[in-house]
Amino acid sequence: MKTNKRHANKNDVHGKYVLGIPASDKLVAKVKELSDFVQSLNLPLEQNDRLVELVLAQMRAIQTEAFSEGFKLGCEHAEWEARERED
Repeated sequence: MKTNKRHANKNDVHGKYVLGIPASDKLVAKVKELSDFVQSLNLPLEQNDRLVELVLAQMRAIQTEAFSEGFKLGCEHAEWEARERED
């Protein structure tokens, strides 16, 4: 079976700065599991590529939202601690 290999789009950067968050072993295992499953579907190249694009877009959106929510909570906690110290 032919393996579909794509190189990352070097222009796929949103904004001026990029924060690289390393993937955990658990995430790497789940990505491999999904990759193996998608490969087993024997989809035509265009459908395979579209499915991979959709999955990657979903993962990026989830990561971005999770980071933003965590950052927001951290800022709120810092503000709360500052108010507690003032009292």
